[in-house]
Amino acid sequence: MEEAEEPKRHCMNNKCTSWVINQIKKRLPIVVWFPKYQWKEHVGADLIAGVTLMFVNVPQGLAFSVLANVDLIYGLYTSCLASLLYCFMGTVPVSSFGPVAVGSMLTGEVVATVNNPNYTTNEIAVAVTFLIGVWYLIGFIVRLGVLSMIFRKPFVSGFITACACHILSKSVKLVFGIKSGNKYGMFSFFLNIYALYQKFDRINYPTVIISIVVIFILILNICVVRPVVAKFTKLVLPMEAIIMSISILVSYYCSFEEKGVPVVGKVPSGFPSIIVPDINLIQEVWAMSLVVALVNYSTTIAMVSLFNNEVDSDQELFAMGVANLVCSNFQCIVIGNSMMRTVISVSLGVKSLLATIISSLLLVFVLLFAGPLFHSLPICVLGCIILTAASQLLIQRLKEIRSIWRKSLEDGFIWASAFAAGLILDLDKGMVVGALFSIRQILIEKQTAEVMEQRALKEQTALEQGLLEPEKANLLDERKRDDKNV
Repeated sequence: MEEAEEPKRHCMNNKCTSWVINQIKKRLPIVVWFPKYQWKEHVGADLIAGVTLMFVNVPQGLAFSVLANVDLIYGLYTSCLASLLYCFMGTVPVSSFGPVAVGSMLTGEVVATVNNPNYTTNEIAVAVTFLIGVWYLIGFIVRLGVLSMIFRKPFVSGFITACACHILSKSVKLVFGIKSGNKYGMFSFFLNIYALYQKFDRINYPTVIISIVVIFILILNICVVRPVVAKFTKLVLPMEAIIMSISILVSYYCSFEEKGVPVVGKVPSGFPSIIVPDINLIQEVWAMSLVVALVNYSTTIAMVSLFNNEVDSDQELFAMGVANLVCSNFQCIVIGNSMMRTVISVSLGVKSLLATIISSLLLVFVLLFAGPLFHSLPICVLGCIILTAASQLLIQRLKEIRSIWRKSLEDGFIWASAFAAGLILDLDKGMVVGALFSIRQILIEKQTAEVMEQRALKEQTALEQGLLEPEKANLLDERKRDDKNV
């Protein structure tokens, strides 16, 4: 008996071992692609992309921290730690995960909404990041990646357009040096514009001059410098990092802070300490964090799908879930895929996630040594970076309007409803409205397909039984020939 059971036991052990290995390969794709990495052919492009992305990540990490209403160092923590952890589990080679404008703005809205003096803004943001990781892992367990089909292009495009408008309304005050709190909730876009109008006589003129120069250089880089440089080399000038470095030097030697120009101030150096989100705070923000999670996931999947042929939405849920959950304990804000950084990666010919790994490792040195250097950085420079990034996002989405409306009136209506609801009623309600209209369109398309299939089946049955009139039979044959030609 024991001899007969031994082969069965051996077979069971082999199956268990095989299952474990397959799961490791599925959940940690790096163990598959890294050993097969073609070092001679690809390392050059990935190294250049990694160094360039590091220079882009620093100013964007600082700027998006402003949107999230947290200390500036949190954006750098996210660019370094969360991005690095994602690389072990992510499936899309052409991407750039880290802090993003939309996710940061929505986090900032939650931070501002929670009116509890017992918690700091940093603690609230960390709790939101923790819960977003939990939501993503729950979605992975119950296989909610299939819900990505709801986030159709018209819905996502209209919603992101509304997000870009909200970001612009909240960042303009930084460019003008106006001290004004952000408004959130229904009609917040218009309330922020009105608040800016009311305090327009309090603009900081030195700040405005700096902002005009910075925005002019950034626009010149996008419209002229980058296209010209692209004709000669794949290298991309990290203009944001260059502007930031020059601004720090000029601000320091010209004593901008003493002349009334708001500057960043103290930025700590070193790695973050480990913190655990407060359970009471988690209970307070769980519902709002779900909205941030859904929006961040939909925009991320939509963007990575533009540059990658195959996207495993379930595995992306797992990767983003683990990255957000673990890194929330290291003072990180929510991560997603950045459109701007991904476009830069594509232009540099990035081949794999090794570029992101290189960028994250280089950011370690920034965290360890560069903190005090940011003290004299004018805040308006970060505002200009946010303004430019949001404007690019807005222009990109507006270019899609004509093709969406030309495709069908239904798609155009979905775009318009998501945009209008997101802009007027606030983003959480805009997401619900856009999702409902997307679901409605999916059901209509499914029902139409079923009706057409049943009709074709009935016609085929009638043709086989000789019950179809000769004229209709000829039309059916012509339709079949047309389908084959297509």
